[in-house]
Amino acid sequence: MTSPLLPDLPGFSIEHVTIADGITVVLAQSQTTSSSCPDCTHLSSRIHSRYQRKLADLPWSGRVVRLVVQVCRFFCTHPDCPRKTFAEPIPDLAERYARRTNRLKEVLERLGLALGGEPGSRLTAVLGMGCSPDTLLRLLRRLPDEPIDPPRVVSLDDWAWRRGTRYGTIICDLERHRRLDVLASRDAASAAAWLKRYPSIEIISRDRGGEYAEAARVGAPQAVQVADRFHISQNLHEAIDQAIRRCYPTIHQLLSPTQPVLLGEDLPLKRDDAAKAATQKRRMARYERVKVLHEQGYSLAQLAAYLAMKQETVQKYLMEPPRPSVYKPRHGKLTKYTPFIHRRFFQEGCRNSLQIFREMQQQGYAGGSTIVVNYVTQLRQLIGEPSTAGPIMRTRPTPLKAAVPSPREIGWWFCLPVNRLPQKQQDQLLLLREADSELGELYHLAQTFFRLIRDHSSSQLTPWMENALESQTPELRSFARGLRREEIAVRAGLDLPWSQGQTEGQITRLKLIKRQGYGRAKFDLLRQRVLHAA
Repeated sequence: MTSPLLPDLPGFSIEHVTIADGITVVLAQSQTTSSSCPDCTHLSSRIHSRYQRKLADLPWSGRVVRLVVQVCRFFCTHPDCPRKTFAEPIPDLAERYARRTNRLKEVLERLGLALGGEPGSRLTAVLGMGCSPDTLLRLLRRLPDEPIDPPRVVSLDDWAWRRGTRYGTIICDLERHRRLDVLASRDAASAAAWLKRYPSIEIISRDRGGEYAEAARVGAPQAVQVADRFHISQNLHEAIDQAIRRCYPTIHQLLSPTQPVLLGEDLPLKRDDAAKAATQKRRMARYERVKVLHEQGYSLAQLAAYLAMKQETVQKYLMEPPRPSVYKPRHGKLTKYTPFIHRRFFQEGCRNSLQIFREMQQQGYAGGSTIVVNYVTQLRQLIGEPSTAGPIMRTRPTPLKAAVPSPREIGWWFCLPVNRLPQKQQDQLLLLREADSELGELYHLAQTFFRLIRDHSSSQLTPWMENALESQTPELRSFARGLRREEIAVRAGLDLPWSQGQTEGQITRLKLIKRQGYGRAKFDLLRQRVLHAA
């Protein structure tokens, strides 16, 4: 009955099993009658002696297991061999000088790859195969690199040791969906040296950074470089955003309502008539039910329980029918001066909140400076400018709902297809396009380029770049000049199916592994955990 539970020990016979103090000890004896000398490979069958090797093995139902195996020591009978005796190797069970079996070592390696040193060590203690954190990390560092089949399509991208300060490089095989290598830096020399080792590379996907373009040119001149479509569209979006911010005074003037937006008007105080009528209709229906049931003899408590209402509300309904709600606008100290603030801020360009506050005091304003500073800060948030309030601001003001959308929001109007915008935004976009020729041209060129990206076609790229270089928008001209400098890579990015999507996912995994090391893992350990699948 116990034979299926005993470990598989090829070449050994199990003599007996003992259990003491929660530790299972298995005694096994070698059945080998001859072995080869490790120096001269001469086969010898002359036994010198026997000795025991004690090995840790996988646990049984959480119990610690120790193997005590008796192996033979042989004489080397070759006259020219300097070695006189040698121990019988047991490669199927354990390595030379090892204190644990191969199968236990493999399990510990997998735990180390998945969890790291400290967490993995705590789990091994629970599982009955205790191992120190240092030993787990030592096993990880000894793992050999997996063999790499010659890649054809690779991707290069950077990852941050520390954002904005130091970066590394990750290289992926886009065809086989696997990580190929991790480099400690992102300079062109190290990436080019890696690419030179694999002349089979035909396609290199990259972002639009100059380091990897140079690395691909030097390390794999035979490969086609592919500029990532997402990074291209992101660069165009940044150019559009800069142009919108430059033209925002004109946009604000075009989209501003005839009446200035007063502080507090964005609060839900002005409900439209249809919503108020629907609410009043529901309240009258409940009122009628209360009246009918009360006439049938129901008490206040019974009515409240049956209709899921408070007794106070039921009693109020029995006294008089509900009246329509009256929403009155709230006026504060700043309400009267809001038009002046808007004129100074938007039309005259004054951004100094304390200067506006002093001018308001001359007009009779009796309030404090904090509410003025907060309101001007809210206006800065509307147009995407940083605050300069400094220590005056005691609390962070709630963002003010804009009568005119922010530059960031308007920038998305120029990037998205028009059918994805609400009708109000479509009307505002049409107004901007018709009222300003530069914005109309910017919208037309942006939509044309995004259509090229969606259609995966570079057929119209050349006329688009010519039109962009002659446009009124300097930001768009700069973007077009950048495309022309790497036109071949951009065309390949538009036509070919390869992109950086897989690599970005691998970088997310790398960041998780790096953070699991609490910032203390060295590069060699990080590389092992990234390249080997747990």
